[in-house]
Amino acid sequence: MKLFLWVFICLCTLAWGQGGKSTFSNPLLSIGPDPWVEYKDGFYYYMNSTQTNLTVWKTRNIADLRSAEKKIVWNPPASGPYSHDIWAPEIHFLQGKWYIYFAADGGKNASHRIWLVENSSPDPLTGEWTFKGKVSDASDKWAIDASVFEDRGKLYMIWSGWEGDENMAQNLYIARMKNPWTIESNWPHVIRSCWTDRHLAGSETAFARTIKNADGNQVSTFLNQFARDLILTRY
Repeated sequence: MKLFLWVFICLCTLAWGQGGKSTFSNPLLSIGPDPWVEYKDGFYYYMNSTQTNLTVWKTRNIADLRSAEKKIVWNPPASGPYSHDIWAPEIHFLQGKWYIYFAADGGKNASHRIWLVENSSPDPLTGEWTFKGKVSDASDKWAIDASVFEDRGKLYMIWSGWEGDENMAQNLYIARMKNPWTIESNWPHVIRSCWTDRHLAGSETAFARTIKNADGNQVSTFLNQFARDLILTRY
């Protein structure tokens, strides 16, 4: 999964930019906000935010993403609580099925929540993607950028969310899950440590992604929106 980490860091760096380097050409895709890759059975399954749908790319060579097979696997309804602003989709193979976690709202950002679709086909580009519903803890507050991972037989979700009903501060939360669509913890835990607090100082917005590296340790990537820092924490 070292290649996965390399691709993620490169895409994030390109997305945020460094200024004054307008001649640089992205070797993978011309645009690709909120990138995510899942590797299974010899194929890389890639997703990024399209704003309007869930699109999956499939390739054996992640460096050849431009020419990869791709398919729109799910379109939102014309209206409703998950009809607009589809952000940060992540495809995962969990407990024998494919799942895509994504953030969406009903037309206003304050209604953003995490939603889930499911597919039992071995190939996520085939079969039927069915809408599973909202994935939320008991507080049901604003939430985006969900990522899930398994550790020691337990399933967890990390997401970025608001403490209250207004955008005063955006924190990172983690909660144990009963299954891929149900948060088991009554209340999520805010991810805090001297390491992350020090690097996120001065910023009230943080986003997250999680990957699992080759030696089995969980590595969380924290993106500080204002400082434009890409931060990795191992736990």
